[in-house]
Amino acid sequence: MKKIIAITAMVAAAAGIAMAAEVSAGVRLTTDVFGYDKASKTVSAVTIKHDNQFYHAPIQFSVSGEKAGATLKLVDETGRNAVTGAWDIWFKPIEQVKFEIGDFKITMNQEHIGWWRSASAIGNDNHETGNFKVTLEPIEGFSLDAMVASPFATPFFQKVDDADPLIKEFGVMMHYGADFGTISAMFDYKGKSTTPAKEATKKLVYNDDSTVSWALNDDAVPAKETPAEMKFGAGYAGSVDPLSFFVNVIGFTGAKYDDADKVAFDKIRVEAYAETTLDALSIKAWVPFEFKTNVASGTDAKDKLALGALFRFDYTVGDYTLFLETGADDYIVDGDSFNMGIKPGVKFNVGECAIEAAVDITAQKDFKFSVPVSFQVAF
Repeated sequence: MKKIIAITAMVAAAAGIAMAAEVSAGVRLTTDVFGYDKASKTVSAVTIKHDNQFYHAPIQFSVSGEKAGATLKLVDETGRNAVTGAWDIWFKPIEQVKFEIGDFKITMNQEHIGWWRSASAIGNDNHETGNFKVTLEPIEGFSLDAMVASPFATPFFQKVDDADPLIKEFGVMMHYGADFGTISAMFDYKGKSTTPAKEATKKLVYNDDSTVSWALNDDAVPAKETPAEMKFGAGYAGSVDPLSFFVNVIGFTGAKYDDADKVAFDKIRVEAYAETTLDALSIKAWVPFEFKTNVASGTDAKDKLALGALFRFDYTVGDYTLFLETGADDYIVDGDSFNMGIKPGVKFNVGECAIEAAVDITAQKDFKFSVPVSFQVAF
């Protein structure tokens, strides 16, 4: 495969096109050496799963030049079928304008612990979504992205009725960076969708007396529209040596809690992130906070608030990196619910194989304990 890409690059070079081609491949497996789940009262040992996600696909092809480029990622499913995990094509007719179509998302600012937790994303990066984006860069440091997103199986514009064409999702995002840092702003609109009417139909009924008859099913429902949802926000990213950080503030609208046919301001979310490196020690902190407004007037104050926190410490000693994650992927406190985890571990390499072993303990309403070990080889 590398030879094919190399030949393509040579042909392009001979035609006077500057182009770079790259192929990467890898395999990632994760095993739980031991696991215990109090809620389901199950104990497991040596369970193995493939852990190839869209962001580290087993096989990735990329070609890029001054005016155009493309990326293709292949991932595997549980059924062991190779599928397109992500793909996109971009081209720049002029230096200030870039068009991109395919499978991707954009965010204001993204944390660097898991690289997925920000709610500021527009679009999606899974293989069931197709996006079209135009990027304008009229002056140095400023960029404006306008993007339309839609499931591949349906058109960008969906008609609720003959006079009402609606966009699945449309968003704009702006970034301006200078010596003081980077300021970002975003707006995202998800159009209404219609649940098709379900007609009453006849179905076979097996009666208690062993006879079979036809009956009219009672599952018929009328068509229903889902109210549009919007989110909008602003962010700032900066650094004060040796610390780098960002703050996102995002507002959301949604269906009104007591009338699903109406839209109301739903909640406000603040995302704070910081990281620093002190010699061999790396520290990362992620703190999201939400205040919910779309609730009944008698709702307790605690039920309107959700607070999360996740901390990651990495300390390198020779060929080994000791790490500790503590906190929660989602929220530590959300109303009456509580969720807290701790995950100490170690990372190291054996030849070309990267190995990570940890002890993962989660305390929620119930208790979970596991010993995950992952293996990854890239070539």
